[in-house]
This record gives sequence, C-alpha cells and structure tokens, in this order.
Amino acid sequence: MANDTYPATGSVPPSSRPYRLMLGGTVLLFLGTLTAAVLIILLANAQEASRESDFAATLTALAPGMYLAQSNFAPSPEPGTTLVSGQYPFVPSDDSPGFGPANSCAEQVVTGSVLDSSGQPTDAFTVLAWGDYAAPRLLLTGEIAGHEVGQWQLVVPGGINRRVWVQVTAAGRYLSAPVEIVFSAEDCARTLATVVFAQRGALDSAANP
Repeated sequence: MANDTYPATGSVPPSSRPYRLMLGGTVLLFLGTLTAAVLIILLANAQEASRESDFAATLTALAPGMYLAQSNFAPSPEPGTTLVSGQYPFVPSDDSPGFGPANSCAEQVVTGSVLDSSGQPTDAFTVLAWGDYAAPRLLLTGEIAGHEVGQWQLVVPGGINRRVWVQVTAAGRYLSAPVEIVFSAEDCARTLATVVFAQRGALDSAANP
C-alpha cells in the first residue's frame, strides 16, 4: 500500500493552504497593478484630448485678430521704377573675361575695372564675387582697396578646378549680369582672368532678379 505521507523533512505540498493564499495574493496584486496602469493611460489620453481641444479653441478665437493684424500691416501697392527683366546698366567688355598667367600657379586671380558712362574708371560701385570654394564677398575698388581708381581684385588658392562669378552691385542692387570665369587646375597659363564692366544704360533700369 502506497505511503501518502510526505518525507520527514517537513516540506509542504503545493496544495496546502499557505501556498493557495500566497498565489491568490500574487494574482490580486497583478490585477491591481494592471488596473492602475490602464487608468493612468486613460487619464493621460483624456488630458491630451482636453489640451488639444483647448488649443483649437484658442486658435479659433485668435484667428480673426491675426487676420486683422496682417491686413493692417500689409503694404499697399505703390507705383515705382519700372524694371525691365534681363537689362542691366553695366555690361562686360567684348573681350571679358580675358585670361593670362598669374604670378604663381598656386593662386587664381580675378581682376578688372568698372567704367562709368563716359568710359572713365569709377569707385562708386562694388563687385560681388562668389564661386566654388570661394565664399561670397564684396570687392571694393580704388585706393581704399589698395588699387587704382575703378580697379578691383579677388585672389583665391589655385591648383583646383573652380568656377567664379562676378557682377557689379551697389546699395543692394545688381547692376550687371554675372560673368562666369572657369579655372583649370592643370592650366597655369590661365590663372589670371580680367573682366571690365562698362556702363551702357541708366541706373534706374537696373534689373533686380
């Protein structure tokens, strides 16, 4: 006949009352934690929906005022100088850009001059220059820049393939179309480019793209 008693070690069978009480407490704790998590999520969603509703209501209330403010500050159209697209008062000379060797193959130089309507050099304008590996900069002319009247110059490191653009500008207006200069890293005989800008039209016809 089988012995239904457990060894004398005093171990408790899994079906004992203390075990059942511990298991029931664990289940209740888990259910309580799960319920609390669900409630927190529901409350957070409700608060988010409330905030969105309040924000939408605020925008609705402010919209008429924003429209009125925009209307008050909108500039009224006024007649101004008639600009002709693509026409500039300054144009490059027929031989611009002209190429030659610079003092060293280690530099690439763009230089030139600005002539007024009578063909005389003038310091009344600046030249905007920019290009590959060359940050945009304004080039002054004349004595203030260490050059002759009307002359300007840009020097950048050589030995690389590079494109540079230059154009006449003054008071935020573009007074000539950009002139493109292309340098080759292998061509030391074309490291100096010369561009001469001459005034051919009235300043009030300057295009401003």
